[in-house]
Amino acid sequence: MPERHKELFHYTSITALKGILATNSLWATKTTHLNDQSEMELIWPSMRKQVFEEYKAEILDYVQRFPEVKGTFAELGGVDQIAQEEASKWVGEMHLKLVGDDETPSIAPQYVVSFATHSSDSLRDEYHRNNGMLSQWRAYGGNEPVAIVFDAAGFHELLLEEDARFLYWPLLMAVVTYLERDLILEEYFPDLFDSLRTCARNFIEPRDGDFLQDVLPKAYEQASVACARLKHYGFHEEQECRIVAGATTGPLRERLSAEGTETQRSVKEVHHRCGRFGPIPYVALFDELGQDLPINRIIVGPSRDQAAHYEAVRRLVMNRGIPVQKSETPYVGSA
Repeated sequence: MPERHKELFHYTSITALKGILATNSLWATKTTHLNDQSEMELIWPSMRKQVFEEYKAEILDYVQRFPEVKGTFAELGGVDQIAQEEASKWVGEMHLKLVGDDETPSIAPQYVVSFATHSSDSLRDEYHRNNGMLSQWRAYGGNEPVAIVFDAAGFHELLLEEDARFLYWPLLMAVVTYLERDLILEEYFPDLFDSLRTCARNFIEPRDGDFLQDVLPKAYEQASVACARLKHYGFHEEQECRIVAGATTGPLRERLSAEGTETQRSVKEVHHRCGRFGPIPYVALFDELGQDLPINRIIVGPSRDQAAHYEAVRRLVMNRGIPVQKSETPYVGSA
């Protein structure tokens, strides 16, 4: 991804910038507390449909090879009904484990840090790279907006070190896919749909010897990644890239340790900050690595006090040699 998007733009406030510089960390927010209420939910209808089709094909193949069971399947409601019920049940169980509900917590809740990319060759993105995007200035930063411009390749190196120290499930940096009406999800998440087909092959007759140890966990992890990468089309102008961090829970780590697949890495601690509607869970990425974040420059957003904000940010980063520039967008914000 760093080859496609060399810089990542994180829109925030000067107050938040001070904390980021002081701790050399970014707070990844739990997906249930982001401003898109469809987070983690858009992939499931397509998965149910795919699993239904695969289950149906497996049942029909089984009946063709063993005609004597045809009557039994008919008594149970027929091929379509059986496939529909079993697909809904299996995908529902996966959804419960990955997303959770009020009574059942997720086995690895997803936490996200969002960036805009502004990486195309268009005149619009060229302007955004130098001055930021007006909709982002309006949405983030309040009366003291800034855009921290990060080096994507530098983030890649930090993520490798973070992953070596803490047990995430998963930890990755990925471009967001926006769900358009005619979008064919299998083209964007081929590994997930291949795993769903493999799982369906084991519906009636177990065919993969390591199904429970290998195939099924792989399908769960791929579904978790797809959930976190798929967003509603209404947000498409953000051209978002995000860090996705699955903060592994204690029970999952115990299971992995019992299987002998994980013994060294620590579970990342979940913190809470105050929000308008209550506590917001987050994890602090990179906070224990002891390295400066890869900041290329900082853009001070438009406001009535832009000149004062520019001087304040310049003083903040003076000792780190980070360039600071003003956005030329003539937006003054709210009074």
